[in-house]
Amino acid sequence: MRDSRSDASIGELIQRLVSDGRTWVQAELAVWKAVAASRKNDAILGIAFGVGALVLTFAAIGALLVGLILVLREPLGNGGATAVVVLVALAIAGILGKMAATRLGRAFSGDGL
Repeated sequence: MRDSRSDASIGELIQRLVSDGRTWVQAELAVWKAVAASRKNDAILGIAFGVGALVLTFAAIGALLVGLILVLREPLGNGGATAVVVLVALAIAGILGKMAATRLGRAFSGDGL
């Protein structure tokens, strides 16, 4: 007695192989779509949390600068305290900006290593 599978012609076997291959590819695509959707959601939440952290950081820096002005107001007066805090903050921002420009210039130059 012969198995019904062994009675299949070469054409039928190739047709089954192509069908199974198509099913496998569709299943793989479904898995990768699910992975991509999950990673997209993680990325969106990560960006949202990062933006929230930046907003709070800027608020804290603003509060710190206002506090420095209030502390320096007594010896320097309102205008002097504001001027000192603004000039020091701008100097720090300038130094950080120069460092950023140097690093970015190095990163995007075509010089290689």
